[in-house]
Amino acid sequence: MLKAYRYRLYPSKPQQRLLERTLETARRWYNDCLAQRKAAYELVGWSVSYAYQLRQVKHRKAESPFAAGVHSHVLQLVCTDLERAFQAFFRRVKAGEKPGGAIASPVLASRSTAMASRSTAGASK
Repeated sequence: MLKAYRYRLYPSKPQQRLLERTLETARRWYNDCLAQRKAAYELVGWSVSYAYQLRQVKHRKAESPFAAGVHSHVLQLVCTDLERAFQAFFRRVKAGEKPGGAIASPVLASRSTAMASRSTAGASK
């Protein structure tokens, strides 16, 4: 059985800035990965793989001053989220559901989009 816990955090000002910077970096990485997948399909007709985008995390951390302060596991989870969004979309399309509304392809994450942070069991050790 899986358990989920929900915590209410009351961070200090420096912690709040760090959380906001981490979530903003994750949002930008999600949007960049999504744009990369869409552009590759529209321009060349091929799909960018999940494994390829995971390999990009190392390069992203090296070139971006914002991503340098974010743990690579966070950016890897962003790639996982995007992969799951595409899998769910293609599953619905294959089932014959009409695209649109809740069945639309993954979209860019805006600043107002609720972002969540999660961790795997071994990541916090």
